[in-house]
Amino acid sequence: MTLGLKIPKKLAESTRRFLIQRGLLDKKYKVIRDQSFVYFPIIMPLESSESFNGEIVDLDFPLSEATINFKEYVSSKIPSTLIQYLPSSWDQIDDVIVVELHPMLELYKSSIAEGIMSSHPHIKAVFEKISSVSGTTRVRRLRLLAGKDPVKVVHKEYGIQLVIRLHEVYFSPRLGLEHYKVSKMVGSQEKVVDLFTGVGAFPLHIATNTDSEIYAIDINPQAIECLKESIQLNYKRLKGRIHPICADSRKWVAGANLSQSFDRVIMNHPSRAYEFLDLVHYLLRPNGILHFYSFEREDRWQWSSLLKLSKALKVYGRRINEVIGVRKIRLYSPHEFHVGTVIRVS
Repeated sequence: MTLGLKIPKKLAESTRRFLIQRGLLDKKYKVIRDQSFVYFPIIMPLESSESFNGEIVDLDFPLSEATINFKEYVSSKIPSTLIQYLPSSWDQIDDVIVVELHPMLELYKSSIAEGIMSSHPHIKAVFEKISSVSGTTRVRRLRLLAGKDPVKVVHKEYGIQLVIRLHEVYFSPRLGLEHYKVSKMVGSQEKVVDLFTGVGAFPLHIATNTDSEIYAIDINPQAIECLKESIQLNYKRLKGRIHPICADSRKWVAGANLSQSFDRVIMNHPSRAYEFLDLVHYLLRPNGILHFYSFEREDRWQWSSLLKLSKALKVYGRRINEVIGVRKIRLYSPHEFHVGTVIRVS
């Protein structure tokens, strides 16, 4: 069964354009129609199906021609015993696909990439992930398997244009809905700091939504350059003001005269964010909001981040005043979730 959005026929075309623009339409499957309704396969739950005058449903959507063609193409090129290792999903950044391949497919990477290109004619290049996200600047190494390396692309996310330098920054298109959701939580004239901003997706979404002031910090100079370019591309839509700052977050806090002046702190560095929790005390005003992201084990994801946050904040005389939400963002590894925790800190 696949997640779907059930919409009256008269609203189908506007809904289709909306889902495509925001990267929510699951193109692995065909759209289903009956006499009164159209059923769109979607990648993830929508923030509110009511805004579409629709209904979230589970259906057996048929595979799209592109998906069928990809599997048919590749199945004829590799041993039948390896079919089970073919990727069932990948990341699409603008017109580039980034795929993670099982080691058993080592000898057949070119055929798989050719299959993706032939079944998705709009795709210009296929890359393979050849490392995890690592290093101070948080970059993943990619290897070109097919097509021409564009080096830099402009990815659209909920109508926002994001400049991505593929080999020099980390960006996950799977976090689009999270960027959008957080932006809708920010109120007018809030002062926000994003301590590990990357290419600045959170600040761009927030500034598009409200007249806020956002400090966007990242140690990777290429990521900050991407953000500056994105600000120029989106300037007509921006209601808020973004301050792009290339710096180590800890050193920046030490040199900034901004003690407890922020209404909201965003910390999306899930592998190391716990190491920077002392910065929350210096930045976040009393009763301010913390958006904290971490990797948590599947058997304890709902409470482990809260326990660690509570313990760390007590050291500085702060405490969790309200749990606004704890949710799974995505599966990170077979036994770990990328978890988002939103709390009010007294």
